Amino acid sequence: MEIRQAKARIQALMRSKDFKTLEDFWLELLSQPGILADLNPLLELIRPLAETYPDKALLFLTILKEHCQDKNDATKTLAVLKEIATLNTDEKASRQLRKEIADCYRQLYKHCPNLEDFIRQSELLENRPILNACTFLENILALAVGNYVYSDNLGLGRVVAIDWLLDRFTIEFYSGKKVNLSRHQIRPLAKDDFLVLRQISPDLLKAQVKTDPQALFRSLLKSVQKPLRVKEIKEMLSGIVEENDWERFWEKTKRLANNDPNILITTAGERTYAFSPTRIEKSSVNQPKSRIQNPIITEDQINSLNQDEVIQLVAEQKNLTTIKKILKLVRLSRTQDWLEIYSRLFFILKDKRVFMLLASELVNADNKFSKTIFDAYRSYPLQFLWFLESEFSNEFSYKALFSRLLDILASADLRIYWNEALRCLKANNWTVLQKALAEMSALDGQTIGQTIKNLPSLKESDKIEIKKLIETTLSSIEINELSKIPDPNQIIYSTAEGIKKREQELQELLTVAIPQSAKEIGRAREFGDLSENYEYKVAKEKQARLIAKVSALRAGLRRTKPINFANVSTDIVGIGTKVTLAELEDSKQLEITILGPYDIDLEKGIISYLAPIAKELLGKKVGDVVTIKSDEQKTKKYRIVNIERAG
Repeated sequence: MEIRQAKARIQALMRSKDFKTLEDFWLELLSQPGILADLNPLLELIRPLAETYPDKALLFLTILKEHCQDKNDATKTLAVLKEIATLNTDEKASRQLRKEIADCYRQLYKHCPNLEDFIRQSELLENRPILNACTFLENILALAVGNYVYSDNLGLGRVVAIDWLLDRFTIEFYSGKKVNLSRHQIRPLAKDDFLVLRQISPDLLKAQVKTDPQALFRSLLKSVQKPLRVKEIKEMLSGIVEENDWERFWEKTKRLANNDPNILITTAGERTYAFSPTRIEKSSVNQPKSRIQNPIITEDQINSLNQDEVIQLVAEQKNLTTIKKILKLVRLSRTQDWLEIYSRLFFILKDKRVFMLLASELVNADNKFSKTIFDAYRSYPLQFLWFLESEFSNEFSYKALFSRLLDILASADLRIYWNEALRCLKANNWTVLQKALAEMSALDGQTIGQTIKNLPSLKESDKIEIKKLIETTLSSIEINELSKIPDPNQIIYSTAEGIKKREQELQELLTVAIPQSAKEIGRAREFGDLSENYEYKVAKEKQARLIAKVSALRAGLRRTKPINFANVSTDIVGIGTKVTLAELEDSKQLEITILGPYDIDLEKGIISYLAPIAKELLGKKVGDVVTIKSDEQKTKKYRIVNIERAG
């Protein structure tokens, strides 16, 4: 049975609430030979059920998981378990689910020497949200030493070293450069990825030119992750397809692509080709154009077309009124698939007039629609840039939106979108940038400033204007941040020396204390029955305390920011100042230096800005009187006589 027929059958049984027949049908469907070859269509069948009857969807997913386990297919089992994680709310079941997911990773990455450390870092077996933990773990595994990565600016490279503490990766690029980059600046690639093979095994790709040009073309589109024009495809295959053979190769490949269910072809403007992870029906490709060349204006005619024909029909219209009419009929008459048609149209079309018509309906009907645009900005940059200026982007932070805009402007393979991205950036007196800066720390601003310097898409005059805007905005932010009482759940300020000390403490725990604890647990196991083994319990408790300390240190260091003494104001007491106080009764002076919680040295008069005394002083000026409690709980009044920078 075809997936389309199965979908219609499931929808009919859902409407009639005939769950017994629905369960039998699901079991019958899974018994078909080869049904597990492509898991995505099966998961798509279950998702509508999950929205209305999550318990039933959970049952069907569990059955599907068991089928995948019977086939000993850890990849597909993991995919189903992740889908189950979106529905599972039972705490006991969640613990079992976490174990099953961890076992899948152990099976898939059994040759990874640091796998157990990575699983522990991901907190998959603890309280971190399951899908977040999976994403974290997969990112670590994909960026392990020796793996291939791709940078838009530097090309193909390999990971040669990792600093997990600072989330920095040392990449050795085939261009000869060796650079330290953060996670978001690189894209991991599999060993059989087109971009990898083009560099290290071009002969394999050359063989595919003759044996399987369709597979070669699919792997190219899947690797670049964006729509390509014919000219760009030819450039990507330079050296793989000989110049003399290009015309013959392309004619054959183009015919195969027309019928490939995973290759999306757009004809609005210049023809482009892109890889689609979901299958596309192409029954209308060879249909006579006369079938849909005239505007369809009746409900019956709309219903007589399949999805691809409806999409082709809308794409061919130039008159906005006609487009509105067709979309309205689709919305009213095709209750089962209008949402899918609207979504496909939004990501296929390049007409901004139509984006608003589609998005206004999609946002209300699909709560994941906005996030899809936000996450897939590289695949659909034009749609993202429109979204950035629309009212629908308000649910996301401007800092995150701006970082994506910056990535488009930094990506050579998205050059054709630079002009539109620049227009968005400069619109309404740099509104997007100004709103993003309002959410940033001074350290964020410094990072952005460095990135802007290297953008080939910006004119020098634009860079100067952006630099001024950053400096003006963030210098005041820095002064304000250092002068107010910080939220202890947000940024942690410290000197560079204090941060280094904490980093060394963390490394000591990871490399010495925890491995030693593991040995103690191993020795304690030898003493017999664990239920009455006191040494084992003590060793386990010690390890738990160490791991908790590691988690706390990591969490703290992620939020830590070095004090920039150049921006410390001496007009008021703030973080990074040394304050001279005079007791009102006897004029005896007291010096207090206010730094971070990692810098405390009471013998030298250095206290944390989180201390009660510091909170009393922060924001005060010379001449102000403050009341301070001593260790004996006695209160004394002091006048502030001097404020200077501590560093």
